[in-house]
Amino acid sequence: MHAMKKVLAVLLLCGCGCLYYGGQACASPLKNYGPGHVAVSVGGTIPTNMHFTEYDTDSKKASVYGGVTAGIGSNTALNYKYDTYKTSSDDITTNQLNLMYQFIPGLSVYGGYVHAKTDVGNFDKSSDSGQIGLQGRIDIPLLFTVWGSAGYGNKLNSFEIGVSKPVLNNLDVDVSYYDNRFKKLDQGGDATTRGVRAGLTIKF
Repeated sequence: MHAMKKVLAVLLLCGCGCLYYGGQACASPLKNYGPGHVAVSVGGTIPTNMHFTEYDTDSKKASVYGGVTAGIGSNTALNYKYDTYKTSSDDITTNQLNLMYQFIPGLSVYGGYVHAKTDVGNFDKSSDSGQIGLQGRIDIPLLFTVWGSAGYGNKLNSFEIGVSKPVLNNLDVDVSYYDNRFKKLDQGGDATTRGVRAGLTIKF
């Protein structure tokens, strides 16, 4: 229920904003899903706030993330995401592949696959799951872009909201807050990760 409220919140925020700003230029995420349009993002996470319901955690460590979104036409794009969440002794790594469809300017629905590798309590396990979600953006002309996404799946619920500021014609600086819940770990219990990300997005 909590995850669904986040999905609805992103839908409301982005949907209302897109009705007003939909015709404006957009920084990040990728605006044009036409063939040949690509956005590449890389960055780091300020030491992750990671909590396991069945295990004690120790000091947090900085993590990295990356992703590519490529337009394939007909308002459709492919998105790949890589994320890591670490402490001194435990870590979670995810690889995601999603198909995105932009049904109104600035607002997309997506669905796809998540592969999660969890190294917790001296046990290294992998799991595969599906997810659906929403991604939207609101462009504030001459200032920045507010964007967000919310996903729901059988093993992962995710939420992120951020801002992007163009520094060059095809380069943005991104800052965001994320909140993820990994459900039913093979090692037992759930895990939550929360934190702040900062990085760059280059567009082609």
